[in-house]
Amino acid sequence: MYELFGIERMLDKHIILLSSGELRKFQLTKTLLSNPRVLIMDNPFIGLDAKTRDLLHTLLGELTKVTHLQVILILSKSDDIPAFITHVIPVEDRVCGKKITLQEYLAVRKPIPERILSEEKEARILNLPYGGDLYHTEHVVDLNKVSIRYGERTILKDLDWTVKCGEKWALSGENGSGKSTLLSLICADNPQSYACDITLFGRKRGSGESIWEIKKHIGYVSPEMHRAYLKNLPAIDIVASGLHDSVGLYKRPRPEQMAACEWWMDIFGIADLKDRNFLQLSSGEQRLVLLARAFVKDPELLILDEPLHGLDLYNRQLVKDVIELSVVVRTRP
Repeated sequence: MYELFGIERMLDKHIILLSSGELRKFQLTKTLLSNPRVLIMDNPFIGLDAKTRDLLHTLLGELTKVTHLQVILILSKSDDIPAFITHVIPVEDRVCGKKITLQEYLAVRKPIPERILSEEKEARILNLPYGGDLYHTEHVVDLNKVSIRYGERTILKDLDWTVKCGEKWALSGENGSGKSTLLSLICADNPQSYACDITLFGRKRGSGESIWEIKKHIGYVSPEMHRAYLKNLPAIDIVASGLHDSVGLYKRPRPEQMAACEWWMDIFGIADLKDRNFLQLSSGEQRLVLLARAFVKDPELLILDEPLHGLDLYNRQLVKDVIELSVVVRTRP
């Protein structure tokens, strides 16, 4: 099991230093090694790289064949349902449907439209005005010979990376390859970032401008932020905390700022959740709230680490629509 999920290379790491995907692998291994008779897994494929997802599919299928293990999977994405599953209970609007076979479920499953966002909301995003305090630089991010180590383990070594204005980047790699560490350097959420040669919006880190001034121009969401955000405030206050990059709301926003929070919650289809406490929301609803928090400043730089994490197929497409349109707004002449 250790070899299957690559656990051996994690054994000398502190839990807090594990990436979201590595932590998921660790938890899966610990659960499977307990030899359960009944295995209940809530979205077990979330946060895993493609190779590990395939391994888990295969492993669970083999276990159901050669043992008496009973498996119950709770899945947000219907296309994550493994072939060994025999029956499905659809759940919609907090109501459980009738038990049906997997074949019956797949036959009646509704296809997801190619576009979810309404034309009215698309027009609202496209008509967003530019802010008056934008940086005007050719380079948004410059990393020069950046290295990050944790003890004896090297995460990044002599990395050079430049992001120019108008470019859109996607970082791809296996769990633990350093993707989240790299993004945390840009957001200054990594304490080692201050010892690195990093320039953001043409301003060198440590040259006098505070990180809070820089963060005004960055929208950020990640699985680590989601895991650590334990403030049980109304959802609209969580969105409003993005205006000041705080964990919690310590300064009452102006009426026009609260209107912007409601505007983005409506764009993400969660306007009716604004008065619900954050920790009482489902994981997918929480992720949509944190996405609205990232967008609420209409930032020049969006850093979205696993933005579709935990979302069902409908909301995954909705978020993709919003991201694509926001990119159009930021890159139009």
